Amino acid sequence: CLTPKDCVAGEEVTAEPTHTSDRECAACTGGQVTTTTNAPQCVDPEDCAPGQEVVAGPTTSSHRQCADCTGNTYTDEANAPTCLTPKDCVAGEEVFAEPTQSSDRQCAACTGNTYTDSINAPACVAHTTCVAGEEVTAEPTQSSDRECTACTGNTYTDSDNAPTCLTPKDCVAGQHVTANPTTTSDRECAACTGG
Repeated sequence: CLTPKDCVAGEEVTAEPTHTSDRECAACTGGQVTTTTNAPQCVDPEDCAPGQEVVAGPTTSSHRQCADCTGNTYTDEANAPTCLTPKDCVAGEEVFAEPTQSSDRQCAACTGNTYTDSINAPACVAHTTCVAGEEVTAEPTQSSDRECTACTGNTYTDSDNAPTCLTPKDCVAGQHVTANPTTTSDRECAACTGG
């Protein structure tokens, strides 16, 4: 009596041995694998999950070899060839969701009266308001703040976000000054009375 031959890893059993015949084996094909002796059938290789990269592809006798993404890298699909560096949220965007081992960083555009001026800003912030006594020297955008400069040289603004500092009005003939101008108010005049 003879010991039946074994089907090795990379082969599947196509017929079990009997008293009158040996075990029959066939090589795995079509990208399938077996990793044990006398496997009943070839199977599809195991996948590397999102969050892992393939470090060695499958052979007929071994599954794919996978490694976890490390060091702020990710994969978001099965069998990724390499872990990726997350994208950056640029100025004008805020981080909506931080990256994980299996997902990229998600960004959202600043809206309304908000901005960011740095990479991967955690949140959009409100633009600065130029107050009375200041003029706007640079308008805001999604990626830059409003810039303000104080009124100087006998000029003023009396509202928020004024585009330019103004020269105070003059009191005309027949009027007298009731309030001198400041950086936040105009000169006030009143009609002369009584002769």
